[in-house]
This record gives sequence, C-alpha cells and structure tokens, in this order.
Amino acid sequence: RVNDLKFLVLRVPFLSMHCITKQVDGTWRATKPPISPNKHAAVEPFDWRFFK
Repeated sequence: RVNDLKFLVLRVPFLSMHCITKQVDGTWRATKPPISPNKHAAVEPFDWRFFK
C-alpha cells in the first residue's frame, strides 16, 4: 500500500540503525535492540505530523 511505503521511506532513515539491518543478500531483517523512551518520543511526533 502506498501509505505503508511512504511510512517506511520516512521512517527508515531515523530508525534503520536501531531496528532494521540490511543483510548481505539484500533482504531486510528486523531487529529489536533496546530503544530508550526518549528516542522513541523524539521520533514519533515527527512521524505523526505526516500521517495524521
């Protein structure tokens, strides 16, 4: 869905180093390292400005 793609395109630059890693073979693998509440709070309002 187009909205999902927009969501990922905007979100990956902020969270790719935290929760998504790209494998050598080109596939994507989600990881769940601990993310501090402050980091989460700083990213979420930015996302919602686009999607609300």
